[in-house]
Amino acid sequence: MEKEWTEWVEERRKGLAEVENLKKQAEELSKELPALEEGSGAKLDADMKVDEDGGAPAAVQAPAVNIAMATGDPVE
Repeated sequence: MEKEWTEWVEERRKGLAEVENLKKQAEELSKELPALEEGSGAKLDADMKVDEDGGAPAAVQAPAVNIAMATGDPVE
């Protein structure tokens, strides 16, 4: 039990250090990127392409599944 606890503490410490490192990287990158002008977010959204039917891209859509076939339950 103590070994598991020690491993968990070490893993947590490494995770927290990684989060701090990522925060620093994000802060440095945000300083390098030009600041967006007020209201430019709406223009960015308008420029994004969507499917003609307005649905999610195919990679995001869940496949249609016949539940009866997927579970092996008989169809009544």
